[in-house]
Amino acid sequence: MKRSGFLLSILALLFVLPNFLSAQSLSNRQLKKYRNQVFEMINDYRTSHGLSALTFSDIMNKTAQTHSDNMANGSVPFSHEGFDKRYAYLKSQIPGFHACAENVAYGDMTPEEAVAGWLKSPGHLKNLSSTKYNQTGIGVQISKEGYLYYTQMFAN
Repeated sequence: MKRSGFLLSILALLFVLPNFLSAQSLSNRQLKKYRNQVFEMINDYRTSHGLSALTFSDIMNKTAQTHSDNMANGSVPFSHEGFDKRYAYLKSQIPGFHACAENVAYGDMTPEEAVAGWLKSPGHLKNLSSTKYNQTGIGVQISKEGYLYYTQMFAN
């Protein structure tokens, strides 16, 4: 009887451990790599359609990262909640700032899948292909459940 209880415990671990390991295995280095992949794919799309490439903004990266962190840890739902505050903050920090937009995505998805989803969505596509934006910031975070949360902000 003790042996069957032990075997059941091992089987339960086999179902739980992969999710735990997947959530724990993405280091900050890997998340930064994902951020850079999103940046490259968006700029590849823009330049292949005759648009200028976006430049990275450190302050926008930090702002986007904070939003992804907050969604991943559950302090805000997956949404654009707080966008007005992010907009006001960026406006106070970036000289000449006068327009901003934001794309978010989440799920068990690669950077390629996140960008592909944005490209298929008219609203997201409008943001990432707008000629009025020349700067971007990107945040990527993983939740304890193993879901990736992506935020990309656009400004000029």
